[in-house]
Amino acid sequence: MFPSRSNGYNPVEEIDLEDLHADGRRRVSENLATREYDLRQSWLTTLMRAIRAVDYLDESQLPQSSKNAAYYTPLAESVRRRELGRVLRHPEILVPLVLSGVLEAVACLSTVAAPLLLQRVLREPSDPGHLLALFGISLLAAVAGRSKDQICRVLAVRVSSILQLALFRKCLRFSGRATCTEGRLVSCSTTDMMLLRNYILKIHDIWSSPLQLILIVLLVLRLLGLSGLLGYIVMASLLLSQTQANAKVASAMEKYLGYDERRITMLSQAFQRIKGIKLLQLESIITKKIADIRELQLVALTRRLRLVFCFFISVNQMIPGLTALVSFISYWANHQALNAEVIFPALTLFELSHSPASKLSLAVTRQFSILPSVFRVRDILRQEEVYEQSSGRPDDIDIAINLDKATISYPGLATNSDIANEYSAFRLDALTLQIPRGRLTGIYGASGAGKSTLIKGIVGECVAQPPLSVKVYGSCALGRQDPWIMQGTVRDNILLGQPYEELRYRQVLRDCCLEDDLDTFPGSDQALVASNGATLSGGQRARISLARALYSQAEIVLLDDPLSAVDTRVGQSLWNDCIRKLSQTVIVATHQVDLLPQCDNIVVLDKGRIIAQGPPDQVLKHSFFDGSTLLNGPKELSTPIHDQAQSVSPAPNTTNSKAVALGEEVRVRGSVDRALYGVYLRYSGGYPYIAALSAIFCLTVGTRILGNLWLAWWVRDTLNWAQRLYMSGYIGVMLSQAVFVALVGVYLVSGSVQASRHIHEGVLARLFNADMDLFDRQPLGRITNRLSVDIEGIDFRLINAADGLLLAASSLLASTIVLAMSSPYLILAILPIGYITSRIQLLYGVSAREVRRLCSVLDSPVLTVINEAMCARASLQAYSAIELFEERHRAVLSKAMAGISVRYALETWVTVRVELVSVLLLGATCALCGLGVLTTVQAGLTLSLSITLAKHLDTFLWSLINLDVEMNSMERLNQYLMLPAPERYSPSIGREIAPSWPESGSVTFSGVGVTYAQASQPSLHAFDLVVPAGAKVGIVGRSGSGKSTIIAALTGLVPLIAGTIQIDNVDLATVSLRQRRQAVHVLAQDAVLFEGTLRENLDPSQCSNDVDMLGALSAVAWHQLEVQSDGVDRESVLDQQILAGGTNLSAGQAQLVALARAVLVRPRILVLDEATANVDQSTDERIQRTLQQSFRHSTILCVAHRATSVSWMDRVITMADGRKVG
Repeated sequence: MFPSRSNGYNPVEEIDLEDLHADGRRRVSENLATREYDLRQSWLTTLMRAIRAVDYLDESQLPQSSKNAAYYTPLAESVRRRELGRVLRHPEILVPLVLSGVLEAVACLSTVAAPLLLQRVLREPSDPGHLLALFGISLLAAVAGRSKDQICRVLAVRVSSILQLALFRKCLRFSGRATCTEGRLVSCSTTDMMLLRNYILKIHDIWSSPLQLILIVLLVLRLLGLSGLLGYIVMASLLLSQTQANAKVASAMEKYLGYDERRITMLSQAFQRIKGIKLLQLESIITKKIADIRELQLVALTRRLRLVFCFFISVNQMIPGLTALVSFISYWANHQALNAEVIFPALTLFELSHSPASKLSLAVTRQFSILPSVFRVRDILRQEEVYEQSSGRPDDIDIAINLDKATISYPGLATNSDIANEYSAFRLDALTLQIPRGRLTGIYGASGAGKSTLIKGIVGECVAQPPLSVKVYGSCALGRQDPWIMQGTVRDNILLGQPYEELRYRQVLRDCCLEDDLDTFPGSDQALVASNGATLSGGQRARISLARALYSQAEIVLLDDPLSAVDTRVGQSLWNDCIRKLSQTVIVATHQVDLLPQCDNIVVLDKGRIIAQGPPDQVLKHSFFDGSTLLNGPKELSTPIHDQAQSVSPAPNTTNSKAVALGEEVRVRGSVDRALYGVYLRYSGGYPYIAALSAIFCLTVGTRILGNLWLAWWVRDTLNWAQRLYMSGYIGVMLSQAVFVALVGVYLVSGSVQASRHIHEGVLARLFNADMDLFDRQPLGRITNRLSVDIEGIDFRLINAADGLLLAASSLLASTIVLAMSSPYLILAILPIGYITSRIQLLYGVSAREVRRLCSVLDSPVLTVINEAMCARASLQAYSAIELFEERHRAVLSKAMAGISVRYALETWVTVRVELVSVLLLGATCALCGLGVLTTVQAGLTLSLSITLAKHLDTFLWSLINLDVEMNSMERLNQYLMLPAPERYSPSIGREIAPSWPESGSVTFSGVGVTYAQASQPSLHAFDLVVPAGAKVGIVGRSGSGKSTIIAALTGLVPLIAGTIQIDNVDLATVSLRQRRQAVHVLAQDAVLFEGTLRENLDPSQCSNDVDMLGALSAVAWHQLEVQSDGVDRESVLDQQILAGGTNLSAGQAQLVALARAVLVRPRILVLDEATANVDQSTDERIQRTLQQSFRHSTILCVAHRATSVSWMDRVITMADGRKVG
């Protein structure tokens, strides 16, 4: 799009970049802090030269103003508390709002006064006063208008920062009753904030446009009398006709944002569980669900875009011509002559009214469009916050936690009896409980009894009724059953914002058995880990979570099944040398009954009720334990196995751990690849679409040219027609122009929506087919950024840029052709100003493109922090670590807002200089006119035509650059579209496989070698194993010994570097991954469950009937756990609501759902990866019984550390350092 710099100028040779960058940063920071309203923005020239020198902008070059996100935290707190009056009265908001309003009024008055002075200049060209006044008023209009724009840009960034801070502070304080999803928070922080900033940029148009119109109407009345008023009545009618359409625009936008929230929420849930989705072959099902939501979103998008680009724009294009036509008809009907002295001044005024009329129309549209965003932000701010924990002490000093008839339930599920199906509303009923201070309290119960629910109720993650029925006296630390790990170093995760104390820290590492693990990490505790601990084993995640609780020195430590992910030796060490020795109040939820005698206090739960509580010698005599073998405790392996890796992990001798495999976000450098435009056009409809759009565009240009010529023919009576024929012809031309503009909108909308659909589908397909390494190296916020902000860019910003370019191009072409036909020599006069403005615009374009790219990258950390905060809200509240995440959010938000500030400053820089060039041209023309060099006619033509043409040229260049800048979204999405699609995903890559494969289920590993990305040593060395059809094989070994790597290799999660794997004598390298994973069903420790009903989770593909699903539930004895009332229809069990991740189920219940799903599938090969680690012995025995009965003829590979899990296996092998040793 832009000419290359081939004129011999090499900026790199003339600029010391290091000095320039340092100087630029210093000057930028000074200016942003002290002169943010500076209209010149002269400091940007230095930065722009640096960008142009290397076609790149680094984050370190961004200015850091003292008025960053931290500066506006007090205002954000007022917004969170909904003290909006105080915020609006604050000088940081009120002063720029009022000042910009005053400047807008000055600009409006100056804009209307300029044509009047121009008429006086043309009548009396020798009067220097009029010439100076015209130059002065034009300069004043430009300065006031652009000063207003810069102030509004500063205000937009300021308000956006305050609202984003307020929303984030609010989400960190949500109570369990809050219904705001991660998708809504992401959508509000991206799309809604973008809409809000755009609204503030034009906030004064809603009153300044009518003011400008009224002034113009008065001038028209002076010229045409009441005939002119009739034209403006028609204009007002057309504008009012858009009111109902604006309501539809708002409705469509509300639906679009609602579907966007659902889409982002489902995407986030899916990518958080991507490994399980791949193993269970749910990619196509999840993709279809997301695509269905996207299709509904596109329907709303299409409706909005059609209204805006087909109706509003075409009507706005008709307004000046139709207003003029009606006025002229009325004037002529009153028997008054239409001549050049009347028509041309009137047309100038009517043309002048086009801009405020369009602005008014768009301002009203923005008022309606912004309402859904305002309501969404308001709804978040109205969400209930968690009650502040009591800072005092109860009357009884020995009580740490007090529950007084507390009913605890999960958020989003019914808590009252108005829901007939009680399966959907598991709760703890009317609990009365006092936890003694300074004691070790064990909470015991079978799976589904309510242990985890009680812990969540204490920390506020679940809803407690009545309010304040749960009181916690003291600071808390929380160790969840599913440990939360944030993106950062291991040390950051343990400290969680607390000061580093060497002795205490080292003692915690020893107590939590983490020292040996850290020795395997490059950088030890400075090794980076991914969000949610995706690059750590389950045992490592659990022990880091425990270390965090210990280091916090909280008065109350709540641990939910802390030993489930570790083996006997590590578990005994953690219990005896760590947990039991704590002097604080410790609450441990456990299903290991052998730990109960060592507790000071025991609480026994059963079906949501406390059935016993007190010291061990009393509680263990309860009838609940009569006749039970539980007192013997679960039998563990005698093999000294350390904690088991629950996710794919490298061997201990690996020098490059997965813990450091976090890649940086890729940015394109240099000019936009022109092939990218071809990609977008191909998605839009290809050559037929381009041909049709080009034809309609040519017709639009033709009608514009014809409209300009028609007026000249009318005034000169070139065709010797009657006045009514000229009028009829003009009506036809105006209507044709409106129709063709509408058709351009129709084709743009259809092509844009089609491209959006295909791009979204393509990105999803590539992501779901990508290797796991991609997700290990990228934070979820980075992926969310591209699927939210960049998809929004494709949906809205790109079509806006394309439409603006087409309209600007048609105006430029029409004006150029008309000027060439009437006064060709004047084209030469426009060349100097065209050259100057093009140079300014092109210098701006390079910088604007790089700044937009950087802004897109800076959005990713913001969304990553939001994602982590929503996942860790309960933990942060328990640890009182909210301020830590607020500081992280402020830091990344300050950088993101700095990028937007520079982008806005660039817009001020270019508009000021381009407008000053036009004003200087006006001044030069006035000077030549005053000196007598130009005649009045020549001056009038020069001013009216050349300045108009210069404005069209400026608009065209701006639109061209804007399209280039907005292609950034396409660039970023195209990077995902270009992700390598492994041949392994193709339906068949070398041989035809029978639909019944595998028929027997034999598995053979021959010399298998596996090395993880970024690792220097193999995780499997020449591994050989033959598993006959129907055999049951147990796999044991230390952490990192290669157990989970065997499963990863079998299921294709990691590629082989050596050897082969065969199923039924078929080499898996010759079949697709889909076929491979259909042959193997994996039951992992963390069950993959999604928001929906139990039916939808049991049978995602909807291939089974209710009878089969109930049979599968019966096989796993589900009804024994769930039935809480008599007379409930068995089939209604399938309608039980499950929250995302199964958070409203216990670990045992979630595992039973996953097992029932496997029973439905009846796979030939079943793989168990620590599938019973999180369940009590009773549930474990039930699962083992189901496995032995329902999978008698299946081949089973079982990774486990419980003796009961492998005791009935045909064979048990032991792994060490990636080799089979026994």
